[in-house]
Amino acid sequence: MTRQLKLLTIFILTTLSSLTYAQTTNSLKVKRVIITTSLLEYFPTFKLNTGNFNIGTEIYLKNRKSFYANIGLIKSYGPSGGLFGISSLSTPGLKVQVEGRHYLNRHKIFEPAILLFWPHIFQYKSQKLQNTGYYAAVHSFYQFTATDR
Repeated sequence: MTRQLKLLTIFILTTLSSLTYAQTTNSLKVKRVIITTSLLEYFPTFKLNTGNFNIGTEIYLKNRKSFYANIGLIKSYGPSGGLFGISSLSTPGLKVQVEGRHYLNRHKIFEPAILLFWPHIFQYKSQKLQNTGYYAAVHSFYQFTATDR
């Protein structure tokens, strides 16, 4: 019985190891849907003491073109004021962004841009897909806020 169990175990492990899925270069062509959020917008702003709790999605269309949409709920962290701020009790609101992107098929990081926009440093180990890297975009947003003073 134990010999049969050993043979069965070896057979199952051999079969499963040959069926494992490996990521090939062809599977890295494009990510169809990417869900994102902007963590920097969660932090309070200097003027109104508000944060934007947001979620976005990018949908790849074709030919290095994609559509991006983001919706955010603007919440007040409390009263604002002081030296640089606008005195208010609260500022709730809504922010909607849409963007059409065309990727330029350029992935090599432009090193002087790190000095101006330091999160570029995180691109050093990014994947080279059809919808990654530098892009040109048409961007539009709508924001509605109501400040209680």
